Amino acid sequence: SVASLNAEYHAAATGGYGAYTFTWTFPAGHQVSGAWANYTWDTAGPLAYQLYFADQGGFNETLSLTGYAHLWVSSTANVTRGPAPLTVTFSASVLGGSSYAFAWNFGNGQNAAGSTAQET
Repeated sequence: SVASLNAEYHAAATGGYGAYTFTWTFPAGHQVSGAWANYTWDTAGPLAYQLYFADQGGFNETLSLTGYAHLWVSSTANVTRGPAPLTVTFSASVLGGSSYAFAWNFGNGQNAAGSTAQET
């Protein structure tokens, strides 16, 4: 699965008339009202969202924005249950960036390196 990315956004405006209204629209129609918004991305690739803002004088605008996660990590296991002793092969992949180093710590004193590792 792809690791989630929790992002925080802030909008500010100057000029115009009176107080401002901000509405953020994220995938699947998820909306957040206010100058601050949090959203958890769970897909890799470009991160597209919209920001609508308006003042009390009737001016309004919708901005279509795209952000980019610089690094996404995905890991899988070939099996998740079975009789002991169970040998599991773990695989990891990365999207974005370059020159990766993979390190596995299995919590039992055993460690491994590389994009694929086995543990029993």
